[in-house]
Amino acid sequence: MCRKLKSEDRRQKTEDRRQKTEDRRQKTEDKRQKTEDRRQKTEDKRQKTGDKRQKTGDREQKSDDKIQYRVSSIEYRGFAPLEIPKRLRIRDEKVRFLTGFTLTEVIMASALLIIAVVPILKALTAAHVTTVVVQRRSHSLILAQAKLDELRARSIYHYTDGSFTQRHLSLGGRYLCNIVDVRENSNLRKVTVSVGYDLNDNDRLTNDEIEVTLATCFARRWND
Repeated sequence: MCRKLKSEDRRQKTEDRRQKTEDRRQKTEDKRQKTEDRRQKTEDKRQKTGDKRQKTGDREQKSDDKIQYRVSSIEYRGFAPLEIPKRLRIRDEKVRFLTGFTLTEVIMASALLIIAVVPILKALTAAHVTTVVVQRRSHSLILAQAKLDELRARSIYHYTDGSFTQRHLSLGGRYLCNIVDVRENSNLRKVTVSVGYDLNDNDRLTNDEIEVTLATCFARRWND
């Protein structure tokens, strides 16, 4: 009886061990299955990522084809390359050569440059003319003052030697001088000196060429 019980216990223990072994195997199989599922999911994700990349590449290719077609169409219709929208010009390296200048743009730029330069040239010309006029007038004033000083010195000792009147007297260069001597009385004479620049180069000083006019009176210092 005891032997039978022991045998039953051994069998039970053996069965329990077998059951545990089967459970372990089942757990191992479950783990393997989970690992396989994870690998499958990873592969699926990779596949989806590859599909997305492929779709993105296809979209970019289609977009580039559309851009190329639009640019070609715009160029064919005669529009200026710079009128092409920016997004159509910089997306593709192949169409960057279209960012040059057309003949119409060059003509328009030249016209705008001329319009801007002409007033500047006029202003510079006016400034130059003003400078020349001021220079001539200043030099004429110096020459007129020098001629008056010369006549004043002559009048001291040669007051009665005759009139100081002279016309178209050269003062050097193209500067001419007119001297008008008017006797007020026997002891007083009025002398007017007009100096100008001979614009016509005819050795004659006209009224419109006179730059400076100075007048003074000479008194007789003593009786001869």
